[in-house]
Parts: sequence; C-alpha cells; structure tokens
Amino acid sequence: MHYLTKKVSQMKCLACENLHESDDRIVDEYSDYCPVCENEGARYTGEDRKATYWSVALYVTGQAYGGPEEGGWYYTAGNRVETAKIRVFESYKKAVKYCTKLETEFPDLQARGFTEELPPKGWPTTKPRYC
Repeated sequence: MHYLTKKVSQMKCLACENLHESDDRIVDEYSDYCPVCENEGARYTGEDRKATYWSVALYVTGQAYGGPEEGGWYYTAGNRVETAKIRVFESYKKAVKYCTKLETEFPDLQARGFTEELPPKGWPTTKPRYC
C-alpha cells in the first residue's frame, strides 16, 4: 500500500534485474520476494519514479487485537466511511490540501491519502504479525 508520496518506490531485484513496485515484491511484511524469478530473500536496490495520481478518503480508526504475545498487543486499523468524500487528484499538492481540509471538517475521522491506487475499504489489508 502506497501512502501519500510524490514518488513511487521501485525495487530492482539483484537476482534477475527486473524492476518491481515495492508492494509487488512483498510476500508479507518481513520477507522480500521477486514475482518474476521467485527468489525469496532477494536483495533490492531502491529506484523511484514520479507518481501520476493520488486519492484521498476518510476512515474511522481504532485498535484491533493482534494476539496474546508479550501479554497481548494491539495495532491501529481503519475502515473507510463517507464514500461521497473520496477524491482522485492529478496533483500531489491538491491531494494534501484536500486531506488537510477533511481532517479539519471531520475531526473524529482520519483522512488518508494513497499514491497510485484507490482508497482500500480498510487497512491494514493483512493482519500484522508479532515479531
């Protein structure tokens, strides 16, 4: 998931030399995986490209139970609300400005921006693991 950034991170697999979006190469949050050569643990060098569009949506957030490890742990999760407020922008500055406006207009909700993807219904999309 790409949050509001001016650039999209691309990674170059040093095993097969293919470029991938940073989200394409992840099996889970803790291991790298190349979708072309299927090399797990492949080394990557960062390369960025300019983003082309951004989206913004409103979320209600709260704490979700992660698991019993270390006496129990929690993580922040969000569910999209107010679908009429979703906007897509061709300008990073306009997306940031709209995100700030929504946070002022709806102080009990969280405005979240995304780079080159539409706002998901909720986040995180996969439950975090305890490490």
